[in-house]
Amino acid sequence: MSDFSIFLEQLIRENGYSIYGFAQEAGVDRPTLHRVLKGQLTPSTSFFQKIVKTLRLFPQEREQLTQNYNILKNGESVFRQRIYIKERLEHLNDFVACRPQLSGDAVAAGENGLPTEPIACIRGEYRVESVIRQVLLEELKGQKRPVISTNILEGPSYVGRALLQLYLEREGQLEIRHLIRFHKSIGSHMHNLTMLFDALLFSFSPGDGYRPRFYYENVSQYTDPASLFHSYLMTKKHVLCLSEDLKVAALIQEPQTRACYEQCFQRTIAAAEPLLQRAASLEEGYRIEEAFYRGKEARTQYSVSGGLPCLYFCCTPEILRTVGRFEYPQGRALFEITCQHYERLAQSIKTSAAVTTVDSFRSFLQTGRVHTFPAKYVRPFDLSTRIVILERLLDLIHTGRIKLYLINPVRFHFPEQISIHVSEDQKCIVYANPTSGYEWGTSVQVKEKTLRKALLDFTVSLPESELVYTARESEGILRNLMQAARSEEEERENV
Repeated sequence: MSDFSIFLEQLIRENGYSIYGFAQEAGVDRPTLHRVLKGQLTPSTSFFQKIVKTLRLFPQEREQLTQNYNILKNGESVFRQRIYIKERLEHLNDFVACRPQLSGDAVAAGENGLPTEPIACIRGEYRVESVIRQVLLEELKGQKRPVISTNILEGPSYVGRALLQLYLEREGQLEIRHLIRFHKSIGSHMHNLTMLFDALLFSFSPGDGYRPRFYYENVSQYTDPASLFHSYLMTKKHVLCLSEDLKVAALIQEPQTRACYEQCFQRTIAAAEPLLQRAASLEEGYRIEEAFYRGKEARTQYSVSGGLPCLYFCCTPEILRTVGRFEYPQGRALFEITCQHYERLAQSIKTSAAVTTVDSFRSFLQTGRVHTFPAKYVRPFDLSTRIVILERLLDLIHTGRIKLYLINPVRFHFPEQISIHVSEDQKCIVYANPTSGYEWGTSVQVKEKTLRKALLDFTVSLPESELVYTARESEGILRNLMQAARSEEEERENV
């Protein structure tokens, strides 16, 4: 018997039911329930939902039962992957709060300079961080086009946060060659996913200096230039090898030794593959997305987004023309390429399973703004046009071309700036909306296969999870939001 079966039977008894009485109350087949309780059958999602709806559960009991069911249905490793992806997505926009401030002189008050020995050992967490800071700032100060090579950006390490801060300060005018060792299978360890989300922080930043490449762990060990250490950091003058806990480091300044490390690094980079493909312009982003869906037959799109979904189905050229700021030449160009892009997508996408937030519709109805369109070139839609767009969306839901699921904000705080698009053949694009001060959003295509598979599984699984409302509930919420917007407009007109 599984943990799910044991816990379910316990809850049924504690709720005062017999097996026969519970099956009757829940409206489920009694022989099927017996097989579930004996661990002979994994119940369907609809069967499980009937069980949960009938039982009187405390929140922690409901959470535990749901967790046990998901582990039984999908396996523990897949369950852990989904939980990890959810948590990283929820915190994707919070990285600003943990950036260290590195600007200033290379040697701050109270800090010693870099050791003068050709090869020096540094001990102690504070001293190691001080040397990291000085090595980075010396590279920035001494080079027109600074280049930093590393294999350590994993998690909340000081090196990763420091590099991200410097990269943002330089607005991408800092080349970071990032070499990542991946596992061929994610399994129960989250290393591959950790490296993806760390890499996305750099890819969503302005500039094009971040270049992540990966290789799998089964390549020859000699290609790893820091096999005696957990990680390393290389600049034009220094190699800094670091222990896993960042409490011990070796600083190499002797030119010939540093050159040997550089040669090893170049061999590994040459054998590695690009982790991400980042679009350098809006047009390139459109081309990547169109190639993503191109094929002999129209495809099904799966997406989870913090913005308004399926605009290519709902926004006709006539609708877009009403909001274009054509006084800017770029505005007219944006209109033309966007119309052509939407037309091609509408032909390539057969159906769309779209998961999005309630706030995306609420914000659109209140402001008329769409995050994917730069405000400089596109005016807000007026209320009547907003309603027309959403009515078209509802029509497409009824014809079956779109399946809409709204995220329950109590259970999943999905970031409004991010969209993930996946296809059945395990292609994946992560899109970040334009941020303050930057006109265009960023399209990043994920190239590594274990990451594409994990993101596809996560996105496709959302409609059956408790993180979202059902399709019927989602449609009802959308209709209520539209009615509330109409009522508010009528009240303003009557005042």
